[in-house]
Amino acid sequence: MYLLKDLLTEQDHLQEEIAEIEESIKSRIDPLQVELQAIKEQINERISPEAVKAFQAAKKDTGTLYFIFEGVKIKAVIDKKVDWDQKELIAIWNRISSTGDNPEEYITRKET
Repeated sequence: MYLLKDLLTEQDHLQEEIAEIEESIKSRIDPLQVELQAIKEQINERISPEAVKAFQAAKKDTGTLYFIFEGVKIKAVIDKKVDWDQKELIAIWNRISSTGDNPEEYITRKET
């Protein structure tokens, strides 16, 4: 059976060793992440114009398309993004409330 002092000492030793290994790994990972990001940007620069053409040919602004580029099947996705005019929504909410109706029957409200 180990004494508590011995266990605490071993715990400290292991934590220090883990920290050293993490730092060693980080110093090797960081340059790889920079290189990976550069490659992703190059891929995006080559594929984006083709994706735009594919969406235009399909007469689509959003959705998912597949196309072949340089012998590789590409999946291109443009999500629908709706930006609501928050001031106008509040005005609508208030108009509904002013008539005595419950705006929550018409509008889903989320606090962020």
